[in-house]
Amino acid sequence: MCGRYFTDPSVAEELYNIFKIPGTKDVVPAAEDIHPADTADVLISTPKGIGFEKMRWGFPGFEKNKLIFNARAEGALEKKMFRDSVRTKRILVPSRGFYEWDSEKTKYTFERTDRKPLLMAGCWNQFGSWQRFVILTTEANESVRGVHHRMPLILDPKDAWVWLMDDGQTEFILQKTPGPLEKKSDYEQISFSFLFHKEEPL
Repeated sequence: MCGRYFTDPSVAEELYNIFKIPGTKDVVPAAEDIHPADTADVLISTPKGIGFEKMRWGFPGFEKNKLIFNARAEGALEKKMFRDSVRTKRILVPSRGFYEWDSEKTKYTFERTDRKPLLMAGCWNQFGSWQRFVILTTEANESVRGVHHRMPLILDPKDAWVWLMDDGQTEFILQKTPGPLEKKSDYEQISFSFLFHKEEPL
């Protein structure tokens, strides 16, 4: 799963280099943690190419005041809550990395080994006045498996472009296995309060 991720100032510049989005350097927030229910910048397909949109993280859950902030990539096209979103409202969630906790509550951070931004696959939908998104997850690769059995569906830039722009390749991208990540347990960060929410039911 993915219940918290983080950005830093360099993410914006690197995204500009990857996608050549005008104004990118002014969009992605400086160093901070992003939690479920927060508003975050995501990448979407626009008539002019790839652009940014602010959305709130998490679909309304089945129980009051609960959020569903992850969706399983393997079944997203079969679930009513996510099916149409994955088909027509796909996004990328940019970050420097994400956090995960093992069974002993030890906290780890995961980043790309080349230090480039993570591009996490997601989808969005409209709920009332809010555009809300979820991050798609897949089975953990070797880098994450010792900490948790799930991880975000992280795409390389080529697959990320296809995810946003090519409806015909959606099912293929959903089956991708993320590349290797670097795991750390001693990441220095600003302390934020955090409310834990549920992932979608298995």
